[in-house]
Amino acid sequence: MHDVQLFSILINLGVSLLLAALIYSHYKERDIQENERYSTFWPRFLSPAIDAVVLWPITSLLPFIAFALTPSSHIAINIATTLFFYAYSIYFHGSRGGTIGKLACKIRVVDHQTEQPITFVQAFKRDAIPFLVSISLYAYAFKGAESGSVEQSASFAIVPSIAGIWFIAEVITMLTNEKRRALHDFIAGTVVVRQTKSTDASPENAEPQPVS
Repeated sequence: MHDVQLFSILINLGVSLLLAALIYSHYKERDIQENERYSTFWPRFLSPAIDAVVLWPITSLLPFIAFALTPSSHIAINIATTLFFYAYSIYFHGSRGGTIGKLACKIRVVDHQTEQPITFVQAFKRDAIPFLVSISLYAYAFKGAESGSVEQSASFAIVPSIAGIWFIAEVITMLTNEKRRALHDFIAGTVVVRQTKSTDASPENAEPQPVS
């Protein structure tokens, strides 16, 4: 059983590596024009494929090993990987203006008014809703685990539904405004821009705003 799961994980890694390499190659060779500054839908949609490869050891390999050693700890393992994912996202958005995937696709998150680097508070606000949804999901999971009937809990199915509705609302919002701002951008006061020839493409040269 474990051999089959490991094989599946490795196959997924191979496919993810290929996809990430194709995406990175496409955006690396492309010069972004000024009139494409806010045309960020596709790079935002594709950049998680690169992040998935970066995070693979923590989000796929380590959980597989931990679950093989202690099968009863699956909820704790999922919580740990979820917390790591959001820590990764908040840290890189707050310090670099984007995750490794976003930066590879030549997009960055900036303040929507000044278009200067965002603060860590803004970075947290961008992820606040999905983070809270994830925490709620695990709270229901713990509740169901204690009663021995996670699958039978009617309330357990609500949280994934909320996550799906949130995702759809994000996409609709992004596609219906000129600067392609999603709901989390409005919440955090941010906007995603493409790195053009007239902008600084090096995130190391941009200092994050002080936390307020």
